[in-house]
Amino acid sequence: MKLNLAKRTSRTTAAAVLSLFVIATLSVACTQEPAAPTELILTQPAPVDSVQTFGNPPGTIGNLHTFVAPISEDGAVVGYISGQRVLTKTADMLIGLTDKEDPRVAADIAIEEWHQAMTFHLPGRGTIDVAGDRLLNADPNAAFPRIKKVAPQALAIIGGTGEFQFARGEVTTVLNADEGYTQTLTYLLD
Repeated sequence: MKLNLAKRTSRTTAAAVLSLFVIATLSVACTQEPAAPTELILTQPAPVDSVQTFGNPPGTIGNLHTFVAPISEDGAVVGYISGQRVLTKTADMLIGLTDKEDPRVAADIAIEEWHQAMTFHLPGRGTIDVAGDRLLNADPNAAFPRIKKVAPQALAIIGGTGEFQFARGEVTTVLNADEGYTQTLTYLLD
C-alpha cells in the first residue's frame, strides 16, 4: 500500500511541476510585445495593361485585365509589379454603393467590383503577394479600369518569398496626379 501511495505522490508531483512549467512558458509568451509592422512605400507609373474579353463585350463579368509596371522606392527602380483583375460585379449590380455616405465611393460615379491579385517582384529580396476585391470606376470609354475618384482601398498581403516569406498585412493604393500609383505595404512576418 505504501508503494502505491509513493508512486501516486511522485506522479502527482511530476504533473504539478509540468503544469507550472507550461503555465510559466505560456505567460511569458503572452506577455511579449507584439512585433511592430514594417511599412514599405513603393511608387509606380501608369501600368502597361492587356485586356482579355474571351469574345465577350467590354464590361462583361469574367473579363480579365492584366498589368505590369516598374516599381520604385525612394526614387530608384527596385523591381516591378504584375497583376490581374477579373470583373465580378457590374455597375448596375452596385447601384446602392453610389450613396454619399459610403466612404469607398463618390456620389454619382458608376463603379464596378473587381477581384484583383498582384505580386510585387523585388529581385534579390523576394516577392510580396496581394489579393482581394476592389471597387473601380466604371468607364465605358476606358479599356482598362483604374482607381480614380474611389477612396483608397486596402487589399490583403497574403504571403511572399525570400525576406517576405509568410508576410501578412495590407497594401493601400492611391492614384497619383501622373496617373501612376503609390502603394503602401504594411506587414508583419509570421
